[in-house]
Amino acid sequence: MSGEAGVLVHGRYLLAEPVGQGGMGRVWRGHDQLLDRVVAVKELLLPPQSAQEHAELVARTMREARAAARLDHPGVVTIYDVVEHDGAPWIVMQYVPGAALGAEIAAAMRLPWERVADIGRQVADALAHAHAAGIVHRDLKPDNILLAGNRAVVTDFGIARIIDATTRLTSTGTRIGTVHYMSPEQLEGSDPGPAVDMWALGATLYAAVEGRPPFDGPTLTAIITAILTRSADPPGHAGPLAELIEALLVKDPALRPGAQDVALALAPSGSTPTAEAMSALLAQTALLRTSSAAQAAVPAPRSAQARQRDPSTPPPQPSETAPADTPPAPALSRLVRSLTGHFGQVIAVSFSPDGALLGTASHDRTARLWDVSTGKTTRTLKGHTGYLYGAVFSPDGTLLATASHDRTTRLWDVATGETTRTVRGHAFGVAFSPGGELLATAGEDRTIRLLDVATGATARTLTGHTNLVHRVAFSPDGTLLATTSYDGTARLWDVTTGETAYTLTGHTGYVWGVTFSPDGMLLATTSYDGTARLWDVTTGETTRTLTGRMFGVAFSPDGKLLATTTGEEKTVRLWDVATGQAIRTLTGHTGYVYGVAFSPDGKLLATTGSDQTVRLWA
Repeated sequence: MSGEAGVLVHGRYLLAEPVGQGGMGRVWRGHDQLLDRVVAVKELLLPPQSAQEHAELVARTMREARAAARLDHPGVVTIYDVVEHDGAPWIVMQYVPGAALGAEIAAAMRLPWERVADIGRQVADALAHAHAAGIVHRDLKPDNILLAGNRAVVTDFGIARIIDATTRLTSTGTRIGTVHYMSPEQLEGSDPGPAVDMWALGATLYAAVEGRPPFDGPTLTAIITAILTRSADPPGHAGPLAELIEALLVKDPALRPGAQDVALALAPSGSTPTAEAMSALLAQTALLRTSSAAQAAVPAPRSAQARQRDPSTPPPQPSETAPADTPPAPALSRLVRSLTGHFGQVIAVSFSPDGALLGTASHDRTARLWDVSTGKTTRTLKGHTGYLYGAVFSPDGTLLATASHDRTTRLWDVATGETTRTVRGHAFGVAFSPGGELLATAGEDRTIRLLDVATGATARTLTGHTNLVHRVAFSPDGTLLATTSYDGTARLWDVTTGETAYTLTGHTGYVWGVTFSPDGMLLATTSYDGTARLWDVTTGETTRTLTGRMFGVAFSPDGKLLATTTGEEKTVRLWDVATGQAIRTLTGHTGYVYGVAFSPDGKLLATTGSDQTVRLWA
């Protein structure tokens, strides 16, 4: 290895002292002579090989590092530069003062579960960002998590591979990783996906609370055999994190929760999580269940008092999912356009009132306006500093409201793309009242705010949910507001008084999506418990339970169809509202499908997902 103190790498980076070393090379604290700043410089150790193999490996490593440089997240060490020096690749990175998690575990023997939960939340959030960009870490472990005070930062994404790239960045059959934290599928030589990072996260959390990795042995063979054939001993010091850790260490990668789900599950409901609050939070999510049986239907009997407002209309009766030979719907069966441009998961979508524009919200911290007729971006709305979770047009189409993890809601002028108002308050869901005078926002602080659109002032704060509020929707007449929460309930609120009209109970997991039917008589909700429910707005009773793990939900303008989006299935499902039968499944997305919206005339359906695309169906 050519590095030593005083060496000037690439004529710019002066090496000061080594600060870490592993199987891939050595990390130096250095000084960028051009920009006058402290940097971390990683000197990569390459195995002996022929001149041609060496050149190929250097080129491949440079591509890997440049791919990792795409990541822009506070929980990921930023890569500044990739250079070649003395025939070897060097990666210049952000210098993070502080010890690695591995060193802290070694010093303390084991860490309190509350601290581990906070570290896990930050790491999961960073992984969610990377996975959305198509990057898998593949070597996550305590030594690759740097701790700067209360901040956790993941490093060493330089050996990641791009899942969807046309160029393979690592040799076939090459295994990269530390065996104690490698997943069974990695050890068996399978093509690694995001689930390998989730196993590694579970093993890392286990090591942090227990002071030792979940699988160990006297020899390398013994460790590998244990990972492939045994279950880890239940963690004894994990407190309410035990269920999460066990879910992450499931052998089947398809049954592990995803990074975003883990980050949300660990999201603090207050400044310091309590064991009771964390236990309730983790127990509510069906994502942590490791049996596919958890996805079975949860039938709910219809109350004898449940009724529609129009007594001449017979109430719908519960039914099972339609059989496979159900005739397809006459429309909304064809993918007509795939819109690309976002660089992160696209969470929300809405049509403008005239149907000419689409508004989308993404984890790349931007919202976009799209021309529906051409599929082109007309404006990219920049200003938020956190993930975006909601985007909705005002009833007159002049404004777009966005909700972000940066604790702000923004109103944008659709004609100019300028921000007209920024309102503080951690917002997930956002909705305009039918008249456009009020804006409802849902927050992590368990409240709902009704904002005066003209002034930005809070007209009313609604309280009652016991966990973060995720989505909001006004009834067509504006008299009711529906909300969903991670406390496992939905609520109907009287907009005039701010009082709860109904608390809708029956879901057994986080309640995600919510929407009113066009006539205002039904409310649809989706949940992590693997169901969607239709509720009678006049009674608060369930009229129908639909099965399938669903996120987004929308009624067609005529109220005859219900569209829902799914996670692992990567599909959109259309349901006949009158019969409760699934009449069509739309495929094409390559990741979780989140947002869904019908065009005002019902001729188009827009969907969004973790594959960073917006899709239009006709």
